[in-house]
Amino acid sequence: MYRLASVDSSGRIRDRAIIGALGWGRGVRLDIRHGAGAIVVRRDSRGVFTVAGQGHLVLPALGARRPKLRPVMQPPPARLPAMDVADDSERVAASLVRRLDGLTFRDAAADQVTTLIIDSVVEWARAQGWRVYRRAASVLPLPPPLSGQYSVLDVACARPTGPPVVVEVDRTDRRRTVEKLLAEAAAGRVPIWVRWGPGRFVAPPPPVRLVTCVVTRGTGPAGQVRLFSRIPASDRPPPAHSVTPVGSTDALALPIPLDDGRPR
Repeated sequence: MYRLASVDSSGRIRDRAIIGALGWGRGVRLDIRHGAGAIVVRRDSRGVFTVAGQGHLVLPALGARRPKLRPVMQPPPARLPAMDVADDSERVAASLVRRLDGLTFRDAAADQVTTLIIDSVVEWARAQGWRVYRRAASVLPLPPPLSGQYSVLDVACARPTGPPVVVEVDRTDRRRTVEKLLAEAAAGRVPIWVRWGPGRFVAPPPPVRLVTCVVTRGTGPAGQVRLFSRIPASDRPPPAHSVTPVGSTDALALPIPLDDGRPR
């Protein structure tokens, strides 16, 4: 099959004939990659992209730079053996823990903290050589009346080998996030939930992996804005000591025995 189609300024291909000829319906998972002057789109149950609700195909971060698209069918990548999936997700989560251990900031608002953590996750994933996508479509549909649309993931990563990795970042214990990550796990992805805050994190149900980022909490000017910090232990100020004055005291003899057994 061969056909030419235009790509609008938002990277959207509105020609449904191509999608229909390939048998790709709404919500079908896709893998999209580009290089060497071509864009390759293939059906992949572990892909991080989907056919939009209107039957359109949206190319990620390409805009109008790619005026033509030649769909190419390719076999999906091999899956990891089932016995290796748990070990793989544990290694991935442990690697992200090490990366976030080095994250520091001072007096940041809640939205800023979430953005800093997401940026760190993106940098960590790119350092692994993975393809990284922000706000990728999830397999979980939105609730009514938006049931024709899908939730989004903070970060989705396509790896050369192994299933994709999806990461959500939250300060609060959101049930919607748990539902989303469980749906992603059922679709064969490695789900990681990064929770940040002062502590007391509740573990999510398996196979969702929990990665925590503990911060300290303070207040901004006039106590109107809650600010958060995460600083190295070596840079933390010493604990505050009591400034209550201590009055005069009388010596008190303690009954400590001497060598001869008599109290001293």
